[in-house]
Amino acid sequence: MIEQGQLTGKQFSFEHRIVLPDGEIRWVHQENLSTKEGEGVAEKRRGTVQHITHRKLSEEAIKNSEVQYRLLIDNMPALIAYVDSEMRYRSVNLTFEEWFQVPASSVLGKTVEEIAGAENFAKVREYVERALAGEQVSYERTLHYPGGRAREIHAILVPDFGPENVVRGYFALVTDITERKATEEALRAGEELLRGIFETEAVGIATTTPEGRYIQSNSAYLAMIGRDSEELTNMTFFELTHEDDQAEAKKRHAELLAGAIDSYQLDKRYIHKDGSVIWVNVNTSRLKDAEGNMIGDIAVVEDITHRREIEAQLLQSQKMEAVGQLTGGVAHDFNNLLTIISGCLQMLEDSDGVSNSEDDLLRRALQAVQRGADLTQRLLAFSRRQTLRPHAVDAGRLVVDMIGILERTLGASVEIITSQPDDLWPCEADPSQLENAILNLAINARDAMPNGGTLSIEIENAELIDEEAAVQAGVTSGNYVVLTVSDNGVGIPRESLARVFEPFYTTKGAGKGSGLGLSMVYGFAQQSGGYASIESETDHGTAVRIYLPRSRREVEPAPDVATSPSVKSSVPVPEASGETILVVEDDTDVRKLSVTILSKLGYAIIEAPGAKVALKLLQDTGEVDLLLSDIVLPGKINGIELAVKMRALQPQIKVVFMSGYTQRAFDAEEVADLDYVYIQKPFGKPVLARAIRDALDSQTRPILKPG
Repeated sequence: MIEQGQLTGKQFSFEHRIVLPDGEIRWVHQENLSTKEGEGVAEKRRGTVQHITHRKLSEEAIKNSEVQYRLLIDNMPALIAYVDSEMRYRSVNLTFEEWFQVPASSVLGKTVEEIAGAENFAKVREYVERALAGEQVSYERTLHYPGGRAREIHAILVPDFGPENVVRGYFALVTDITERKATEEALRAGEELLRGIFETEAVGIATTTPEGRYIQSNSAYLAMIGRDSEELTNMTFFELTHEDDQAEAKKRHAELLAGAIDSYQLDKRYIHKDGSVIWVNVNTSRLKDAEGNMIGDIAVVEDITHRREIEAQLLQSQKMEAVGQLTGGVAHDFNNLLTIISGCLQMLEDSDGVSNSEDDLLRRALQAVQRGADLTQRLLAFSRRQTLRPHAVDAGRLVVDMIGILERTLGASVEIITSQPDDLWPCEADPSQLENAILNLAINARDAMPNGGTLSIEIENAELIDEEAAVQAGVTSGNYVVLTVSDNGVGIPRESLARVFEPFYTTKGAGKGSGLGLSMVYGFAQQSGGYASIESETDHGTAVRIYLPRSRREVEPAPDVATSPSVKSSVPVPEASGETILVVEDDTDVRKLSVTILSKLGYAIIEAPGAKVALKLLQDTGEVDLLLSDIVLPGKINGIELAVKMRALQPQIKVVFMSGYTQRAFDAEEVADLDYVYIQKPFGKPVLARAIRDALDSQTRPILKPG
């Protein structure tokens, strides 16, 4: 530059650095002018030197700052642009170029609408105009960019004010929030899902503080306890817990708070707002925050009141089944005793030398035996071992036909009301036993209304679903005829309801009832393929329901029911005609009595205590004319199986069964084609003699003759 100045002779300037003696480097601005006054005269230079180190450092700093600024904005993950007052781009960063897929040179000087497109511009125009009017604005929108990419964006527009507060343009900072929005949407959807589960879940859900105060409860929980969320705000779950269950609930909660357990499950009782008690199953866990600190607990609560009721009914049904088996066994043994007593008394009665006074004593004793037999019949009814003759019965007509006897039995102080539908189904039942059941229930109702009242007999059709049938032993789902006998009497205490169907249990005073009426009704219903239930409340009356299976047969007039021969009959007792009888009975006294009676009638007797001995005797002694056997025998072979085996050996042999049980004895399939005569214990000489003769003289299976 110096040489050029010398050649041209013009003024020139330049900037350069100098080094001072102490080593300091300084920037200087030098102005020079070279002159030459004549030929042979040496060249001269004039000039000035200006110290510009500070200015050069400032310029360097600005240059570095601009580089750093450009480096910064180009590397930011946000779109940055400057737009002038005419809505034209004056500066954009690399992110802008990436989003719009164009170089900056193609953007600068063009309008926002030209670059963004008419559709996008229409979405943001309002905000651009507000920014150019001097307002800082922010907004979120979904915009579409080249390549079909849709972005959720958050934009901030900051006005750029010039002299006199004139807006020269605005700076735009735009961030892509697509992922954040997706995350927020997922969280919101998750929260909505959880809220939906929380609110629509069939079980109750509640969160509480460590002190047990309610934080939040779903609608199922609120409905369960009969309260609203506002009521629960100042309550603890201990206040809703039944007082008898509070100790256990507090113990478990304390263990949860102490960290000894992470969760617990408990069956307990809640007190509903209306005062009723509901059973719930509570599954409680620790409720923790994000750092793992316990902030309370969360409980899933299921109303198990109905399940507990069903379990109680099932337990009661199983109990009644066990009691029935025991009762049937007692009745069987008692009938054996009555058979011995009855037989011995009749033999004494038939003996010579009995005075009139002694004859009167024997008669009274035989009447007592009959009353004992009636009692065992009721026990057998409860245990479902009585003899039934079921057929299709019009229960409505049966009740109407009973009105007269009911009015005479109950008296004028009791009003009788009946109701039934026009399309009442026929039921499958023994009509005489159904009459007895209704009469028993009516008498109980009368006793519960000492000052008179109303007896209602309602008959209706009903369909029993699986869940209801499952709790009743031997009962299946299906169609039933339901007969309800209700009164408005004194009612039955709650603590007694579970036992009213048990034999000999009565709520009446001493000497005012045998306790067998309801047990007979229960047994009759069960044996008929249905069941009986009872509802009662003190001072509000009692309702007993008898469920009887719907019959698919046509209703027929009930057959005449044979009556038992009296214990003392003037009819001549049939005697033997040289026949041999094999008597099989495990009770020694009953067997000896039967042998004695039959021997006196002229029969040849072979006796055995069981089936095994009887079969051996048959093989050893040869032909036997008749088998008289108890049905229940010790060992693996019962009376029915014994008869089948003996018929196989001697097809002509006749059979008479005797038992303290009844219908249950004929449940075996083998008896279907077996001709027999049946007598029920207790029996006396006339009944036994007639049964033997009927069997020996008949060619076909005789009609059953009850004892």
